[in-house]
Amino acid sequence: MSTHRRYLFVDVLRSLAIALALAAHAFNDFNVLDPLSGFEYTALRSLTRAAAPSFIFMFGMMLELVYARRISASGLSPVVPTLLWRSLQCYFGYVLTVLAGWVFGLFDWSHALQALVFIFGGHHGNILKFYTVALLVAIPLLALRDRMGLGLTLGVCFGLWLLSPLLNALATLPVGRFGGILELGTQMIPYSLTFIGAGMWVGNSLRRPETLSARFHLHVGLLLAVCAGGAGLLMLQSSPSAVLYSYLDYYEYRDSYHIGYYLLGLLQALGLCLLFFHLVPYGRTSLSPGSPLLTFGRASLLSFTLGNIVLNVLVGRVFSTGYDGLVFTVGVLGLVLVLALGLERLLRAVRTRPELSILLRPATLLQERLVAPASTVLLKAGRAVQARVHKRLLLLSPYLPRFK
Repeated sequence: MSTHRRYLFVDVLRSLAIALALAAHAFNDFNVLDPLSGFEYTALRSLTRAAAPSFIFMFGMMLELVYARRISASGLSPVVPTLLWRSLQCYFGYVLTVLAGWVFGLFDWSHALQALVFIFGGHHGNILKFYTVALLVAIPLLALRDRMGLGLTLGVCFGLWLLSPLLNALATLPVGRFGGILELGTQMIPYSLTFIGAGMWVGNSLRRPETLSARFHLHVGLLLAVCAGGAGLLMLQSSPSAVLYSYLDYYEYRDSYHIGYYLLGLLQALGLCLLFFHLVPYGRTSLSPGSPLLTFGRASLLSFTLGNIVLNVLVGRVFSTGYDGLVFTVGVLGLVLVLALGLERLLRAVRTRPELSILLRPATLLQERLVAPASTVLLKAGRAVQARVHKRLLLLSPYLPRFK
């Protein structure tokens, strides 16, 4: 039974996360939420707020299910070029989104140039900035996971909260505040390792088919209990309504990197993961991996880039509010689904027909001239750092305590 068949619920959940992310952007552009009642506003905002945590959580699952598995079989060397190429693809998607915003008058050329080097953000697409860097961070993270095991890797992912005063101070610096190395859009790389680490742990529970269900429920249950306990403590300090408002508001928990955003976001991601694990059972579903309904999940980067470009074209040209905006949002999602499905099939045809292979030549050249040499340099640098650390540990070994 193929991996795609066994873990099809991940594609379903990824498709939902992409749809929710695009819907959140469309809600802002079409002014959907402001005219709605309190209950309607809370319900829609709660749904769309789950998008980013779920997508980053699933990124962690894929690191464990796909890349860690490849490394255990073939080593780190074949995986590094793949991650670099995927990072470059995310940056290309981000560049297209920024250029669409500039061409259609959302900002001037100066802002566009600064957005391209991560100083400013474009109109939507900040998550692509995040993934451009997150895929690079995944290389040392997976190297650590291969060398020291999953336990220590999770300790690093979750233990970075101990450095939160330092990280928050760094985020106030201009380079951090607008992008730079630590902060990209509204997702700060060190804090988002919380979602990634949780995803890796849940993904690890799916690597042994014979104990899949029990291990999956154990891992998800423990994480749910920790997150629910943390959220409960926050509610005791203020009130449930205040915590919910702070989580749903852009400028409270999320933009201040409050732990509440990560606790509640992880609760949503875990809840959706558990739900779709049962709705799309392991190896027992009639849903095909090639279904058009899963286009967003299969071609997530393509779909998200197309959706943001479409919204960059429409914003300021389509004026709506409330329920009319909901209709426009559904229309945008349908249009993006059709475009993504068409382009996915076109790309598949280009790859399978020799007479069209010339169209792939630019990508091949990039991989040969840029990605392959960069991979070699990174692997050599990693081995050099590892050798230095090992040498220092040997020098210190006589002074370290010994345990029998």
